[in-house]
Amino acid sequence: MIPTTSDRVNVDDLDPLTKYRVSLLLADPEMAGYRVVSGVRTQAQQIDLYSGWKSRLPGFNPAADPYRTIGTSSDGITFKGSYHMQQSDGYGYAVDLRRKFGHSKARADALTARVGSKYGLIQTVPGEWWHLQARNMSGYFAGSQLPAPLETKNDERPDMETLIDTETNDGWVVAGNRARKLSDVPGWLASWSGPTRGSKNMRHVIGDLYDVVD
Repeated sequence: MIPTTSDRVNVDDLDPLTKYRVSLLLADPEMAGYRVVSGVRTQAQQIDLYSGWKSRLPGFNPAADPYRTIGTSSDGITFKGSYHMQQSDGYGYAVDLRRKFGHSKARADALTARVGSKYGLIQTVPGEWWHLQARNMSGYFAGSQLPAPLETKNDERPDMETLIDTETNDGWVVAGNRARKLSDVPGWLASWSGPTRGSKNMRHVIGDLYDVVD
């Protein structure tokens, strides 16, 4: 779950890798108290923001022209308007953050640059510490990658597998797109002879990848 400033902030339509990296960033203990204040926008929303800014209406900040063409990326996506705006593939590619209460802009700038780069989220707009992207026209920045999908049988149902978070030692047994959290990971592993996969980020994605069974 990505923390946002309100339920009107759309993070569901972030492209999968950007969404994954933002979830890792805001789950990092150093980023406690930070929230996404602006995520994915429709073209209509971008038009409203741009029109309000051009008309110098109170409360409207600089906004990108929704009709401009940014360019065509190396992987064939033609980006228009803003990286926040939904593109032809249905995804947006940028988020804006709100800093933690008590943090200065300078502190937020330095913190977000350092921790964001750890996961592959970069400040791409000069002077805007809050604006983060996982990619630009040349492709994705180096950083965290989505976990590999489970291998499937001919019936497209995955084999039973054990997933271990190597940072917390939490574990799940998964099959058929369902997961059950293990109460005794060492005991289970002592008797388990099937495949096991570990990742220090597993706890951040298990809820998104599987229906969790209590």
